[in-house]
Amino acid sequence: MHLFRFMSVSGPHLGLDTGRGQFDLTAAVPEFADISSWLASPDPVTAVHDAVSAARHHSLIGSSERLLPPIDGQEVWACGVTYLRTKTARMEESSHEGSFYDRVYEAERPEIFFKANPGRVVGHREPIRVPRDSTWN
Repeated sequence: MHLFRFMSVSGPHLGLDTGRGQFDLTAAVPEFADISSWLASPDPVTAVHDAVSAARHHSLIGSSERLLPPIDGQEVWACGVTYLRTKTARMEESSHEGSFYDRVYEAERPEIFFKANPGRVVGHREPIRVPRDSTWN
């Protein structure tokens, strides 16, 4: 299952893609109008599962709603070192012979990096901003 945000005629809504169809969760459970409200519930996973049966009456099949950025008010964070190639390069650069990156890969909890404020995130197929001096993206 995948949660997504889209613009309906009544404003931003949450949708659910079950793999067998897409459904309007906000139409089914209006108190959960955005991701923040879902995340603030005591048990977000159970809240989504509980809404699925009601949402089945609010199918989005054949609709043309515009997809919105996947977040509403949350910051964007990333975890860990993404590529083994990056780990190897950093180990070669490190004066501690890679011990820092070895710890990142073996840590109980991943290293976390702030990536962006919510206003910097764009929706599906929307244009992105790229720094003028960027050599690759």
